[in-house]
This record gives sequence, C-alpha cells and structure tokens, in this order.
Amino acid sequence: MRKQSKVGDGNRGRPRKTFVSMLRNRRIDRGLEQQDLAALLDVHYSAVSHWESGRRTPASHQLYDLVEALDFSDADIRWLLKTIAEKK
Repeated sequence: MRKQSKVGDGNRGRPRKTFVSMLRNRRIDRGLEQQDLAALLDVHYSAVSHWESGRRTPASHQLYDLVEALDFSDADIRWLLKTIAEKK
C-alpha cells in the first residue's frame, strides 16, 4: 500500500526528500558502509547510524565534512541549507 502524501504538498505520492534519506542514499551510491563513512569523517560508526535513523543530526562542521565526503551536488547543498534554515 502506497503512503498518501498530504493534499497540496506538491509530492503527488512520491516520498519526501529528507536529509536522512539523502544521506543514506548517497552513502550507498558511493559504495560505502556506515563504518567506511565514519572513518572518513573521524567519527564513531554509531554517529552515522544515528544520523541515518534521524535520532541525531550532525554538527555544522560534520555537515561540511559530509558534503565533501559524499560529493553532494550544488543543488543538494542548496536544498540542505534551505532545510536547515527552515528548522530554525
């Protein structure tokens, strides 16, 4: 059964783009395990697990490292900054 989107949200039944999904998909697309990404960022692998589950969010300096390590596109960076700004 497909999850219904809210009326007027512009998604037309597509899953919403979230930081959590973007992070996980980028990591997998790059052929990295959580432990691999954690080693690149010099954090414990559980930090990556917590970010991907949405239990925690990376600190600002970690976001910069994530963008670099996962080669985010300019469009992804703009979306990420907009999303962060909206949460404040």
